[in-house]
Amino acid sequence: MAAYTCTSRPPISIRSEMRIASSPTGSFSTRQMFSVLPESSGLRTRVSLSSLSKNSRVSRLRRGVICEAQDTATGIPVVNDSTWDSLVLKADEPVFVDFWAPWCGPCKMIDPIVNELAQKYAGQFKFYKLNTDESPATPGQYGVRSIPTIMIFVNGEKKDTIIGAVSKDTLATSINKFLFSEFEVYENILLLLPIYTVRTLKRPGRDFKVKVALNKSMKCDSKSETVSSSSTSGSLSDPDQWTIFKDKDESEIMNPAILCAVRAGDKVSLLKRINDDVKVTQRLVDNQGNSILHIAAALGHVHIVEYIISTFPNLLQKVNLMGETTLHVAARAGNLNIVEILVRFITKSSSYDAFIAAKSKNGDTALHAALKGKHVEVAFCLVSVKHDVSFDKNNDEASPLYMAVEAGYHELVLKMLDTSSSPSILASMFSGKSVIHAAMKANRRDTLGIVLRQDPGLIELRNEEGRTCLSYGASMGCYEGIRYILAEFDKAASSLCYVADDDGFTPIHMAAKEGHVRIIKEFLKHCPDSRELLNSQCQNILHVAAKAGKSKVVKYLLKLDEAKRMMNEQDVDGNTPLHLATKVGYPMVVNMLTWNDGINLKALNNDGFTALDIAETMKDNNTYVLYKRLIWMALVSAGAPNGPNPIPLTVSQSSKQNPERYKDSVNTLMVTATLVATVTFAAGLTLPGGYMSSAPNLGMAALVNKLNFKVFLLLNNIAMCTSVITVMALIWAQLGDALLTKKAFRLALPLLLTAVVSMMMASVAGLTLVVSDLPWLSHLVLAIDSAFLVFLMLLIIPYAFSSTRHGFLRHIFYFPYFLMLLVVSEGSNNMDG
Repeated sequence: MAAYTCTSRPPISIRSEMRIASSPTGSFSTRQMFSVLPESSGLRTRVSLSSLSKNSRVSRLRRGVICEAQDTATGIPVVNDSTWDSLVLKADEPVFVDFWAPWCGPCKMIDPIVNELAQKYAGQFKFYKLNTDESPATPGQYGVRSIPTIMIFVNGEKKDTIIGAVSKDTLATSINKFLFSEFEVYENILLLLPIYTVRTLKRPGRDFKVKVALNKSMKCDSKSETVSSSSTSGSLSDPDQWTIFKDKDESEIMNPAILCAVRAGDKVSLLKRINDDVKVTQRLVDNQGNSILHIAAALGHVHIVEYIISTFPNLLQKVNLMGETTLHVAARAGNLNIVEILVRFITKSSSYDAFIAAKSKNGDTALHAALKGKHVEVAFCLVSVKHDVSFDKNNDEASPLYMAVEAGYHELVLKMLDTSSSPSILASMFSGKSVIHAAMKANRRDTLGIVLRQDPGLIELRNEEGRTCLSYGASMGCYEGIRYILAEFDKAASSLCYVADDDGFTPIHMAAKEGHVRIIKEFLKHCPDSRELLNSQCQNILHVAAKAGKSKVVKYLLKLDEAKRMMNEQDVDGNTPLHLATKVGYPMVVNMLTWNDGINLKALNNDGFTALDIAETMKDNNTYVLYKRLIWMALVSAGAPNGPNPIPLTVSQSSKQNPERYKDSVNTLMVTATLVATVTFAAGLTLPGGYMSSAPNLGMAALVNKLNFKVFLLLNNIAMCTSVITVMALIWAQLGDALLTKKAFRLALPLLLTAVVSMMMASVAGLTLVVSDLPWLSHLVLAIDSAFLVFLMLLIIPYAFSSTRHGFLRHIFYFPYFLMLLVVSEGSNNMDG
């Protein structure tokens, strides 16, 4: 790095920063204010930097050798499609490009910020403006969809993109990412300036601490192209004037005794153990990088905090491993007293604004930390002392305003928005994550009101998924928020009802998908024709509700006048709502649709499949799932046909792949039928009441003339006969023929049901017969057995008579089928309501 003698008087800001009290004063700087020296200065460089090293860092540093005695030029040059390659892609310096248009309001709001940054970073960055109306090719090439958009290019490559009217701090942060690191500049200083002495160099981890001082023995003048020491105040010979970077002290783990004293709030014990040496005390940290001030502030020890900041004020600027200051820690812990003390102390410093707005490694300010900890009073305090920190975004693009709106802190939101903001603050107020979406999520009418009164245009903003506030609210079930927007912003909101998101879903589609019936009613109330809307798959709202399994929405939509048209409408794949509900697997929805008189059960999709074809494909795979059988039962009982070219049945294929599946089922039914046959055969020989032992009726049943005996005998005989037939049918099923197995099942299941029910009814008749002398006991037995008999029939009938198409039987079997739906729906993902 070279040194110069500046003859012109530098600006006040530069004199203050470089501690220049008078001119001429020699200086060097790592800040790059100009790429060349002004001719009028009469200054010459002592060395040619390009001749010293071919290292890229040296050549980059070359632009940092400047004279800080001249103001930067104003005005930002223009780039267009024809000059883009030469000015931007082939530029040696990093390039900052502002894509704008004359009609763009936010572009005008951010323009003063860009001009200010262009002056601040002159020599370090090249700044250009591109009018997207006059040069549309370049924005199209780089995917610019909205303006203002900022892009940063380094060596011809796009490195960063910032969209929207963001704050000055956000743009400065992005720019600073592409400037020199401290150690990189220091390394080049060592290469270029061997005449200087390095006073301090420490390198714990990645922190580099550098202090460079002039060799006091140097005696130079401008003619010999050397540096002349000034005898005036603030001269270059003063080592304190040559702190290139902030002198951060090396950290060391604090003594456990000190740590315990701070945590316990024991000031007396702490004073005995800490060193009066400021530098030594400032180096003490725990294993998370927290200083003694961090720990005391987090635990709320007011007396220790007051002592530390008065004795060791530099600890206020110390950060832990997460980049958090003491204010971050106190705010996150919710210690309002500590926050007030820190703020009150720092107001005396020129670093007041920087201290309040300091960000951790995740981009959080102290206000972010307070809101994450739900400490509203601390947040009020911080907003009161520095209002515009409410709009600073963290790394997740969330501002404190967004967080307050999302959490529903109405009074805090009022405080944040209650100001006469400058243009730069207005530009950043609603940048980052959409505040209107956060207000919708909070479902607070009052918060929505104050946000939209501040900027009604927010109603048209979209989030990262392309959803408007109505679509987002419909997906979240924010009924009150949607109702408020539709009522208060009728014209603008009504147009948003027809706006689709990136997935092609309109707000009413999102409400149908998530099952929010009240929101659907509200949309239809303000926009009746929204029921006709189709998504990107040409699906109406009944398609979406059926595919998502929202039975309540389906039930409501089937009551509308357009129900017949909607339920038979086909999407881009030819699927009706019935096809989709069958394919995804929602038996409740399928059952509702099949009971509607207007349903077309013969509808074919683009694959030539009816809903029954799809159901049989699902039912015939190797995995037996009850909800698949319930869907198939609903379609068969409704009379749904197969298509003209039905899909091949896969029963035989499944049998070959897993023969044990049918063998086990046959064996289970055969054991059951055998037990019924055995029990009923034994009951037929041991009749209730026994046999007569005297002539002329020797060996005859004693209770043969009783009605209950006749009922018992008849039912017992039916149970025995049907169970025997079931056993024989199942013997045929074991022969291995898939078609024969299927038919044997169809025959055996109703017979087995008849046998089981008859056996139980015969048992009831026999028991009531033998206790007929005690009417109360007879009636009690009859009631208990009848209740269990009904429950048994509800469980078995849908399984045994699942394929009946008889209208009368379908109505009878509806009740046990619906009961099974309710039972299965508990805890099932395929039985959504």
